[in-house]
Amino acid sequence: MDILRDMVEHIRLDFDRTLLDDEDYTGAEERLHSFIENELPPEKSQEMDSLVNDVTNAMFHAAILYGIKYGARLTAELLE
Repeated sequence: MDILRDMVEHIRLDFDRTLLDDEDYTGAEERLHSFIENELPPEKSQEMDSLVNDVTNAMFHAAILYGIKYGARLTAELLE
């Protein structure tokens, strides 16, 4: 049971750090969308908005893959 408790603690700490990074990213994303809406010419704003959405989706998928690999590595370390 100590292994499971350690795993939960590692995941909780990593989640807390990830949440802080996510809040920073969300703020940056909001500023970028504000720039797109207010500063770019209309013909470029749609193109830029589409690009931002593509990047966001790519980051989301990368985060999922990282989580899977991190979980597998952590599990292997804790079971050693």
